[in-house]
Amino acid sequence: MQLKYKYPCILASMIIMLGVSATQSRTNVHHARPPLDKELDTSIFSYDLFKKPEVQDVIQTKGGICYLMDNGDKFERVGGSIAWRNNNPGCIRYSKKIANMGAIGKAYGFAIFPDEETGMNAIKSLLLSDSYCDLSIAQAINKYAPPHENNTTHYISSLCGVVGVSKHTKLHDLNDEQLICVVKTIRKIEGWIEGAEVRVISPKPEYKMKVIRAANDHTQFVLNRLASERVL
Repeated sequence: MQLKYKYPCILASMIIMLGVSATQSRTNVHHARPPLDKELDTSIFSYDLFKKPEVQDVIQTKGGICYLMDNGDKFERVGGSIAWRNNNPGCIRYSKKIANMGAIGKAYGFAIFPDEETGMNAIKSLLLSDSYCDLSIAQAINKYAPPHENNTTHYISSLCGVVGVSKHTKLHDLNDEQLICVVKTIRKIEGWIEGAEVRVISPKPEYKMKVIRAANDHTQFVLNRLASERVL
């Protein structure tokens, strides 16, 4: 190579090498912090915003039943029937056994359930328990709705008429469809009458999404970034 071309070539090579080095440096800096959607460790969040609120506690008030939700909300059920206010379509008396079936409190002597579905399941669970499953429908209703509190004879005849079975039929002989019919008929006879739900307080904003822990300093940076952008 002629001398007059040697030094320009060396200079050009040095410039190219410096450019490559700078590009790699920028690339390393760019990948040091991945995109936002990859920065988040979703295991550190509790997605209460997308979770249906659940009953945390219940209080009997002068006018009805106040339900306290785990998102900070409160609402009171007033009017209607006890079955509806207590989420207890079978008007089942409270006991430790019923608590094991989902009851979370009691009022007016009857169990309170967190929702209607739990109350309906409790009727079925009670009828299938050792205390009832071997009884006939007549015997079961005499125990479930005794004559000193109910028109038991009418209760039995109404139930048997709807289900289409004899009053001598044993509960354990009922098929699933008949048992469901018994549960629904008990709900109707006990009187599920809706009243009004009155909201006592609105949900607290901080319950929408709770940060349980920050895995490391970088995660905390991301959380602060989301908070500044009003995502949290």
